[in-house]
Amino acid sequence: AGAALLGCLVVLAQTRAILPALAISGLVLLAAVPGRVRRAWVLAVVLGAVLAALDPLLAVYESGQLAPEGDVLRRAVLWALVVSASCGVVWGGIVAASSRLTSDGTEWRRWQRVAVAGLVVIGAMAAGGLIAAVGDPVEKTRSEWRAFKELGITSVDRSRFVSGAGARYDYWRIAVNQFQSKPLVGIGAGNYDVTYFRERRTAENIKQPHSLELQTLAELGLIGFVALALFIAGVLSGAVRRAREARQSREARAIVVAAGGIFLVWLVHTSVDWLHVIPGLTGLALCAAAVLVGPWRRDTARTP
Repeated sequence: AGAALLGCLVVLAQTRAILPALAISGLVLLAAVPGRVRRAWVLAVVLGAVLAALDPLLAVYESGQLAPEGDVLRRAVLWALVVSASCGVVWGGIVAASSRLTSDGTEWRRWQRVAVAGLVVIGAMAAGGLIAAVGDPVEKTRSEWRAFKELGITSVDRSRFVSGAGARYDYWRIAVNQFQSKPLVGIGAGNYDVTYFRERRTAENIKQPHSLELQTLAELGLIGFVALALFIAGVLSGAVRRAREARQSREARAIVVAAGGIFLVWLVHTSVDWLHVIPGLTGLALCAAAVLVGPWRRDTARTP
């Protein structure tokens, strides 16, 4: 229920970078950590709950980004609460049913195969619905790529999730130019905005290029980027080690999924956005990183 409510809040925020962040982290955790079928069904149930409230949630952004209409906002909140509570009830029923089937290994394996087939069908239906909503995917991609590169083009979509319009291309262009001017040491930490306000082609007042990697390259050069890469590689290597240890206990598995999910979502999201300058969110990501690389005490009495 909590996960479904957070998913509804993600839709309300309309931050486009969350889509690749959730997709990549979800696929990695499904592939790398044991308990894939159960985790896949968790994601499917949560996704179904969010989709059930999608229309009233999207209506909030459509009615006004800064001052949405009161009735529209109340309707979205009500839907979010109802579908979240329903999600908890549904998942409780699934857990209760599965616990009764575990006593019969043959029956449980058969239901696992049915579960996997059901997830494939759900994925195919979701992909078909997305294509139907978007229309011609090739033309849509070309149109949004033009909107991404050419400033001043606005999207007619009711959601930012399917729009490429914005000024991010201009932010990144300036960051690349800064890196090319001083590739080894960069222009200095915190100096992105000095060049930006001279070269910008928009009226956007920002102080970072909306990308952790590009900001590091622009301000700290290759030296800083190598340090960032070593940090990321260290955390990811710790996540791989924890995923192997997670085969021994469900508690370790839960910690790996939680800490790995937090860090991966933050990393992918801030690679195309500016989460790294928000202390609270980056603090959570660093705590998750500490969990992944820190020593764990093994329970030697537990059998794998």
